[in-house]
Amino acid sequence: MLLVPSVEVATLALGVAVLIFNLTSGFVSSSLQSVLPTPIRGMGVAMLMLAVNLIGGGAGPLLEGIMSHYLVPLCGADGLRYSLVAGIGGSYTFGFRRITIAKSWYHEYCHGNK
Repeated sequence: MLLVPSVEVATLALGVAVLIFNLTSGFVSSSLQSVLPTPIRGMGVAMLMLAVNLIGGGAGPLLEGIMSHYLVPLCGADGLRYSLVAGIGGSYTFGFRRITIAKSWYHEYCHGNK
């Protein structure tokens, strides 16, 4: 049983999840550039990218596998499918949270609203 009616809908949902998650990467990079002193700006961005890639590429698949392992007794062979759906749902939630934090910081520091 599929969770969506077609592959096209699944691809669209994944695309929206990736878009929402990556919307704030520009804010993070520019904030980091404005906070760090000039001589270490490049190193700061490099360290940020290293951390993001280590966590995303290392912990992401590991957590999906652990969640899938624990969902197999409940869902059978569909455990991996539901674990991936939970991961995408987490991306939506995390992405929206990052956007709201960026908006609040923008209003606080640029407009003086507290």
